[in-house]
Amino acid sequence: DACYRGVHPRLSPNVLPSAPWTYWPLRFERASATSVMLAAMGPGCSSAIKEWTRAVQTSTGLRNSATNRDMLTMSFAFEVFPVEGEKAQQERKEVVRKITALMEKDWGIAELRQPLLVTWQTHTDYVHYKGDSAQQPAIAACPPSAEVAARAPAPIF
Repeated sequence: DACYRGVHPRLSPNVLPSAPWTYWPLRFERASATSVMLAAMGPGCSSAIKEWTRAVQTSTGLRNSATNRDMLTMSFAFEVFPVEGEKAQQERKEVVRKITALMEKDWGIAELRQPLLVTWQTHTDYVHYKGDSAQQPAIAACPPSAEVAARAPAPIF
């Protein structure tokens, strides 16, 4: 909690007030047996991500070596198909093909918008950190539909 009490005041004057108009349209790029990679929809979005990341780093004074690619990679908690044996490579390729087909069919555009500073309660649950005021439950990660994504804040840490 001490970390959040130190970071929140640094982000409050410049970065967090920009959250309502922070908007990154993201597309599915590729999948592997351990992760799904997203990409900015275009050079404007890519530039916005870079500048926003720079503003967070400048405001907090914390170094972050994560690249945009690192930030847009969702790693699975475990390998999707940890097959062992002689058919392992072929089976993994098939699983990756199926994940890719599913994501290409259903993903569309994910609209990451209105980022929040959150405290993680578990690996899947978090609450919105509001400094000294009471913490409010945040909306969990949502499927990539424009209507649902428009309502769901995205965590920034």
